[in-house]
Amino acid sequence: MKNLKNLVLSDLKLMSNEELTILADEIRKEILKTVSKNGGHLSANLGVVELTIMLHKVFNSPKDMFLFDVSHQIYTHKLLTGRADEFESLGKLGGITGFSKRTESIHDVYEMGHSSTSISAAIGFMEAKKTNADLFNDIITVIGDGSLTNGVALEALTYLSSLNDKIIIIINDNSMCISQNIDGLNKSYKEFFTTLGFEYIGNIDGHSFDELEKNLNIAKEINKKIVLHVKTIKGKGYQLASDDKIGVWHRVPPFDLETGQFLTKDSEINSLFGEKMIDHIIKNYLNNTLRVITPGMAQGCGIDKIAKEHPNLFIDVGIAEENAVIIAAALAQSNVLPIVFSYSTFFERAFGEILHDVTRVNQHVIFCVDRAGIVGGDGDTHQGIFDIGFFSLLPNMKILAPCCTNEATQMLDFAIENDGPVVIRYPKISNEIEFETHFEYGKWEILKSFNKNDSVIITYGPTVLEIYQKIKLIDNIGLINASTIKDFDSELVDELIKNNNEIYLLEEVLKEGSLYSLLCNKYIGTNIKIHVICLNNTYLEVGSVPELKEKYQLTIEDLLKEIERNDHLC
Repeated sequence: MKNLKNLVLSDLKLMSNEELTILADEIRKEILKTVSKNGGHLSANLGVVELTIMLHKVFNSPKDMFLFDVSHQIYTHKLLTGRADEFESLGKLGGITGFSKRTESIHDVYEMGHSSTSISAAIGFMEAKKTNADLFNDIITVIGDGSLTNGVALEALTYLSSLNDKIIIIINDNSMCISQNIDGLNKSYKEFFTTLGFEYIGNIDGHSFDELEKNLNIAKEINKKIVLHVKTIKGKGYQLASDDKIGVWHRVPPFDLETGQFLTKDSEINSLFGEKMIDHIIKNYLNNTLRVITPGMAQGCGIDKIAKEHPNLFIDVGIAEENAVIIAAALAQSNVLPIVFSYSTFFERAFGEILHDVTRVNQHVIFCVDRAGIVGGDGDTHQGIFDIGFFSLLPNMKILAPCCTNEATQMLDFAIENDGPVVIRYPKISNEIEFETHFEYGKWEILKSFNKNDSVIITYGPTVLEIYQKIKLIDNIGLINASTIKDFDSELVDELIKNNNEIYLLEEVLKEGSLYSLLCNKYIGTNIKIHVICLNNTYLEVGSVPELKEKYQLTIEDLLKEIERNDHLC
């Protein structure tokens, strides 16, 4: 049999299922080898190896279009479609991404990084085929059962019920979302889909090439919409991953293949800020008029402790961000305090509900926004560089950014006592610089003093403390912790203008909607001297956080060079 790196798709057509079994073993070894070195989504990819191989044997990509929902289970597809040679660059700067990417291959027909979009995208392609009959032959979506908890997928299925066009929907059922699945629909898939007018074939062994080949060929030949319900084992081929029921091996940092020991503390399930805030809630605010809510992010946000110890105060709605926010709004209206934990990139999806159901009516909802700022490994789909921009648009919203977990718990105290909506945004870190801060809403803290005409750095988040370590012995440079982004400390800024200080902002967000833009809007027409190191109008490529900061010139060294350059010009 050909080596994986020399394999072409046409070879699969000629291979027996016994040979494909050998190929599946080789693919799993390649995935494990690469992810153990680079980090990445592991268990979801290990579970779909046989299914992906057989899809490519029965169908003809890209003429038959494969839409992998979320696409964090796309590694086997990438290895089979000409990217085995560069697979070792997975997640590295300049390397291939862990998600579908049209610029990488014609076989990545649609880019997906968020859950539940595959069926809607398929409908769009089906409609386009009415204009261009040669656009594709069959269209096949592979969607995990966890993704069916999201309204986007259910909206698409409802619309499909009115159509007679052919579509093949494969449910990859491993009884998991990131961790255990909360989807009650999976108990009645057959009744649900037949009611919507689909043919349904269920209980297909997703690791049996014989069963997969038989049923995929049935779907290929039948000229109507059909659902194949395929049972797989998440993490198959690596026991630590297949035994995992809480999501530890969903996405992992580099690890030792023999022992399973993570080689860094930067595990996908570790969120130091989330863990500390949950501990603070349990210690100080545990009562029946509080609820912690998450859309499937209990492990990722580090809040699983309250789910285990106080399940009556915890709500996990699955991958359904809009639903989480509306539930929170109704709780707040009923004098029950909701604290919603999710990633920055996933709050984007719930923007309409935050605007309409929370801030419009000034409901007391706390949003704990994890993975704010630059996020490593996943590329442009998961970056937390937009949240200040969209949250700052909203009347009544307060935006806070803690520099350490001590400040985060102080902000949580404020948010709990506050009457309206509050955002607490923070990056994913595995350790932090010890520091005593004193948070007061609307007041910025001067961490390093300065005189008239000195340069003053303003920033927020853990970057504040990193900068402090760099400049604490440098004269003529001050440092301010901008813990309140909206509403910022106007009195202190007025003083900086009055004293002719040169202001330098460092932000891991887009310039549009940043703290810099908020300051510029307020102080337009004044003699404010302000410079910014931030992201211009862009999406970020794949890479680690340090690599991306260096590439986009967002390092502390870049900031200090900018100060030195302007001082020299003076």
